[in-house]
Amino acid sequence: MTFQPPFRMARPIPSLPALPFSRRATALALAAACLAPWQGAAAAPPPASNAAQIAALKAAQAEYRKEVEARGANAVALGQTASILLLDTELGTVGQRQGELRNMPDKGGLWVRGTGSNYKVETANASRFGQDASAISVGADYAWTASSAKVYLGAFVGLSQSEQNAEYGTRGKIDSRYAGIYLSYVHDNGLYVDVVNKVGRIDQDVRFDLPLDRGTYSDGVSHTTYSGSVELGYHWRLADRWFIEPQLQGIYSRSSQTSIEGRAGLRAGRDFGLAGGGTLQPYAKVSYLKQFSHDDTVGFGDSSYDVALPGNRWQLGGGVAVASGRHRAFVDLQYGRGASVSQEVTANIGYSFRF
Repeated sequence: MTFQPPFRMARPIPSLPALPFSRRATALALAAACLAPWQGAAAAPPPASNAAQIAALKAAQAEYRKEVEARGANAVALGQTASILLLDTELGTVGQRQGELRNMPDKGGLWVRGTGSNYKVETANASRFGQDASAISVGADYAWTASSAKVYLGAFVGLSQSEQNAEYGTRGKIDSRYAGIYLSYVHDNGLYVDVVNKVGRIDQDVRFDLPLDRGTYSDGVSHTTYSGSVELGYHWRLADRWFIEPQLQGIYSRSSQTSIEGRAGLRAGRDFGLAGGGTLQPYAKVSYLKQFSHDDTVGFGDSSYDVALPGNRWQLGGGVAVASGRHRAFVDLQYGRGASVSQEVTANIGYSFRF
């Protein structure tokens, strides 16, 4: 899919074509600016004695073009990888919400959740970069009770933001807003199915320093994103109020390229009774996230760029959930590590009020 976002430059460059992140346009324009002092002289045939100097100048021009092209391609890959990871942050996991819905004689409720993530990433096409991401979502659902199960239909809206930093002064920023719906089926025997669909809009800016201290190149893009998730799990009750919960999840994300991931996980913990009838539930969890998609090309302007999707990774974590009357709250921490995502640290906090 090809996007043609509005073009912006940190400083004007003469005769610059309005094509973002184009290898040809960027290289030619920047080379023209770099060689501007010699343009007048180049109009006349040079003396033979200057042939070596001109050859060296052409070689320097080629190296300059090559370096600008490499930095531009790296900036595209960084921004694209960051947007896919931000969609992961937005979507989160289903486990926290299922804990709010299970075994409750309610008719629905209101909830709010905040998420913060820190990533250290390096892919085949993006040099090592860090990303700090945050998101906040608010939602509501309504419950229908069957003979041995409940069905919840809900909707949510949210905002998220992330910032990236890498070598050569490369930095980026993403602002996102999104809305979605979900349908949850929770059976009394512990089986649950959860389906989430989300659509969003991101505004993304990226910039990097030009070689030879010639300023900064910047550009931006806005486009629509999509995310979806289907999760199946079973809450297995054990003796002394212990439990284990195996989970399988499929995740679909679209932000200029398509990511299809599968997650297999296990959550385990114990319920403790509190004075007044409340419940305290500490738990631990482990998951393996596998990338199945091979959509590794992104189009910007009239050019295509290789952008590898984030690869497979392990996720370990734990948290505490508290229920008291109509109030539910949780705190959840997670650490992830894989081939391309060398570090993922995520914290979730949420609250819900059940009717």
